[in-house]
Amino acid sequence: MVAFANVFGKCLFGLGLVLSLLPAWGVTVVARVVKAGLSESRRANFQLKVSAWLIAYLVLAWRALFRICPWIQLQTFSSDEHFLGESGRPTVLVMNHLSFLDSVLAVPMAPLHRCADVRVLVANYVFAIPLLGGVMRAIGLAEVPFKASAGDFSSLAVEKDAMEEKLKVFAEHVQGGGVGAWFPEGMRNRGDPLVLQ
Repeated sequence: MVAFANVFGKCLFGLGLVLSLLPAWGVTVVARVVKAGLSESRRANFQLKVSAWLIAYLVLAWRALFRICPWIQLQTFSSDEHFLGESGRPTVLVMNHLSFLDSVLAVPMAPLHRCADVRVLVANYVFAIPLLGGVMRAIGLAEVPFKASAGDFSSLAVEKDAMEEKLKVFAEHVQGGGVGAWFPEGMRNRGDPLVLQ
């Protein structure tokens, strides 16, 4: 019975994640059409508004999902009142990557007024996931250009020139008051979660 409840809970949570992505994906499709009809000067501002709306929606949807799934218990701690750049200094979140859930937790656990400022470096193969990839592009997340294909963890080599450009944009975002986040392991941790891979 416990095994069934565990599987049922995981399926229910997964279904909730997929259902939460559907409205966001719909917005990205409509936004692409609207953006195509805008002048070049208005596109950047429109993109920022779409990005902020998508992030706010996903943060609230995923927070609600965690609340309606009582078998998932989250505890957050902050020993610093200057959390996520409220001190005025550049802020970068560096996190261990234990599971795909880490990505879902990274932004929603931040204070709501800072969530739209968070930009995450994401492996390029994650952008191929239906629904999620389009939403991540619309939000403006940066693709880490790994040379290897999805699932091949034998090499974490990246396309050097493309990565330098991504890091330049990422650094500008952080220096401009935004929050940067990434999982430096380059993949989900396959070993001891307390040891950086």
